[in-house]
Amino acid sequence: MTSNRKQAAVYLASFVLVGHVLAQQAFDADFAAMEMQRAINEPDTQVSLTVNSSMQRVFDALLKQVDKYSEDAISVTFDHSFSENSNSLGVGSIRRTEMENGDLLFQRIIHFDAPSSFAYFTDMTLSTVNVPLDYTVGYYSLKQSSSSAVQATVSVAYQPSSRLTGFVVSRLFNRAVRQDFAKAEQYLNAE
Repeated sequence: MTSNRKQAAVYLASFVLVGHVLAQQAFDADFAAMEMQRAINEPDTQVSLTVNSSMQRVFDALLKQVDKYSEDAISVTFDHSFSENSNSLGVGSIRRTEMENGDLLFQRIIHFDAPSSFAYFTDMTLSTVNVPLDYTVGYYSLKQSSSSAVQATVSVAYQPSSRLTGFVVSRLFNRAVRQDFAKAEQYLNAE
């Protein structure tokens, strides 16, 4: 490895480490928990889907396969550095979704009870996607509704970044959520 490449590799590793430290310091667990309760009790938007599959399959797809049903997502990876479960998927893990245009969306898992529920907090200041939201909290609840069907409910709380455009942002965001989960339902029922 040349000297310049070594320096670039060290710089990149340092940058990633500093980013992880800043992400850990900037996260407000109490605020995220409060917003998760708001998503459960008084969501800004909520969708339900019915899937003829096992709860575990639906849980895994909704958590790990966003790129299979969301129009703009192309890959999903996880960073378990801050997971409370010793570097495995759980509370503290960060879901990293890469978009078609190269932007990244980082969502920290704040609740994890496989295969019945999970929740994440999106801090838009850490993500590179350009959307007029300060944060989102998504809460996913799954229930076996019959011998072969799973009822999944996705409840979302969010904060538009501007009060002036909040109404428009809310309408667009709610429509995008409905479209994504209609596609998720199609994807899961096609298998």
